Amino acid sequence: DVCGRGGGVTLAQAQMSEQVDIAVVQFMVSDLLPLAPVPEARGALLETLSGAVSRLAAMPSLTMSESQRVYRFHLSEVCLGLLFDICHADSPDESPEFMGEEALACVPPAERLATLKLAAPKLLVACHDILDRYIQDETDASSCPLPRARIEQVLTTARRLKILEFAPEVCEELLKASRQGSSSETQLNRSLLGRSGRRTHLLLLYAPVCRCISSNNPMLRDSLRAILEIIGWELELGAAHPPGQRPAPAGPSLF
Repeated sequence: DVCGRGGGVTLAQAQMSEQVDIAVVQFMVSDLLPLAPVPEARGALLETLSGAVSRLAAMPSLTMSESQRVYRFHLSEVCLGLLFDICHADSPDESPEFMGEEALACVPPAERLATLKLAAPKLLVACHDILDRYIQDETDASSCPLPRARIEQVLTTARRLKILEFAPEVCEELLKASRQGSSSETQLNRSLLGRSGRRTHLLLLYAPVCRCISSNNPMLRDSLRAILEIIGWELELGAAHPPGQRPAPAGPSLF
């Protein structure tokens, strides 16, 4: 039970439990995920990772013991990192933030796109909960600082989201998943696929990104500002060139 640790455990006990749980989730991804016989089984394994992140994020930081904090953030980061690594295997950019293709090396090639379609919505839910909860944690921490691990978690999440890209087929799946339960489920707003067709996750996270822009942390605000610039470009608002890319200099004039 990754979220049911009591407050009476010692730091050593929490670390031992954490090591066991981390070994379990890593085994799930490296050994069980490739062997899952049906999409429902793969989805359940990925839901375990996403659900652990969301439940751990919902635990208030300031009322936790030191052992609980260490356990919560380290385990949450491992689960979240595995989801990001699986999803980043579809991104064209290399980054030290991700393991990239290594994360899906254990999945048969024919199953990789289907696995990405299952993993992307799970990752989106986890990131939404982390961003949403951070603002509440920051508000509650007006009289004392947040744990450093909590701050690092949201900073890393924002940086990873900023550079993450998906194949267009995965973005369409994200859009469909976002409409589940809606009365207009069959009428997808295809403008949310964006100009590139590869960053639908950022458009769907627009609301929590906007709420987090009021954060007291300048590094988080910088990352979120960059995400909002990307969202604007994807919606064809403002700049004609992708954020971070300058237009090619004009050649010498002949006149």
